[in-house]
Amino acid sequence: MAPIDGEMADLQSLRAKPARAAVLLNRTNRPDATRTGPDADAREALTERGFDVLTTHIPRLDLYAQSFGSPVEVKGSAYMDLVDELTKRQDHA
Repeated sequence: MAPIDGEMADLQSLRAKPARAAVLLNRTNRPDATRTGPDADAREALTERGFDVLTTHIPRLDLYAQSFGSPVEVKGSAYMDLVDELTKRQDHA
């Protein structure tokens, strides 16, 4: 995350209004990744370092891994949860 954080800091001076950034945990290992295990540990470590970590996470699914070049059904998936979370964040900006 340090290189991305550095790039964001460099770009902030070019903006009239500071950009907001958030971390999306992607390819998480388990459905309960927000509560226990290494994914939860990563979330906690990033949060402790001041990163805004989204509640939504994208689980690792072969369905997505094998979909290169093909449409993916997102209705009812974590991607729709992500859209909802980001929309709510924008509404509260």
